[in-house]
Amino acid sequence: MRTSLSLIRREFAAYFLGPLGYVALALFLLGGGVLFRFTVDLLTAEGAKGIEYPMQGLVGNVGFWLVFWVIPPLLTMRLFAEERATGTLEMLLTAPIQDSRVVICKYLACLLFYILLWLPTLLFLPVLLDLHFAWPGWSIGRALVAGSLAIPVGLVILTFSIGSWRPIGSTLFFAGLASWVAGIVYLRLVEKSVFCPITPGIDPMPAAAAYVGLFGSGAMFLALGLWVSSLVKNPIVAALVALAVNLAFILGGLLVLGGFYVPPADTGDAGFRVMSFLSVPLHVSQDFARGIIDTRHLLLYGSVTLAGLFLTVRSLERRRWQ
Repeated sequence: MRTSLSLIRREFAAYFLGPLGYVALALFLLGGGVLFRFTVDLLTAEGAKGIEYPMQGLVGNVGFWLVFWVIPPLLTMRLFAEERATGTLEMLLTAPIQDSRVVICKYLACLLFYILLWLPTLLFLPVLLDLHFAWPGWSIGRALVAGSLAIPVGLVILTFSIGSWRPIGSTLFFAGLASWVAGIVYLRLVEKSVFCPITPGIDPMPAAAAYVGLFGSGAMFLALGLWVSSLVKNPIVAALVALAVNLAFILGGLLVLGGFYVPPADTGDAGFRVMSFLSVPLHVSQDFARGIIDTRHLLLYGSVTLAGLFLTVRSLERRRWQ
């Protein structure tokens, strides 16, 4: 377990030791900020302009998917290709750790950074969902706020620190968790009520469903990129090949959302049904961004993710036998 955590920490920290992680973060936040401004303009527009679901303006257009198409290959291009180029892959494969564990650790580190990319977008939700904040009292509100800040800070310290800093991280994490539990218990037992400090003015289900769909599709694209990275030696080649592979799950949606392809009147057409089944942008814009969680889409993402990880393990085993 300690070996796995060390490998995950090493791969996760590598994104911050070079320009790749900062480039991906800046590109993603720049695109997200532009789309947020576009969505707010639609929400406040007068006349015939407007939008039915706020998340459709943020994640349901061509601009978002052009940025999203590039992000997973940037995150996975170096995971195995750079190891092969520098000659450290042989050292990793001869270490007393299973190939499957190496793949899972690298994948989890990449997935954690992908989640980190999305965390700043939570700041958009108070505007998009018209959130209203109310606290039951200054003391309870202060405890809940302190707990909300202490838990992530403690986790970050535990992840990146060693030695004397680790007890500080553990103290912050458990103190924050205790403050949250104490606040909720007080509200439930003393005030005899279930308190929710956040009240949305708009149905929050589309936002929650959109994040579920984007997490599942991102996990799928990262698994495919990881597999591609295990096959080639050059990280740039790995990124280009991953872009081509991911295009199979994005191109149909880009054509439809961009107005280059008009869906046929007969939605039972075999070609259109295949495109709709594979096209992630259509899944997000037509289902997830409207609050519909279709298990068929999640089954596709999960199946392709498992297949990508399985092929990556087989690729490493083949290299070991060679």
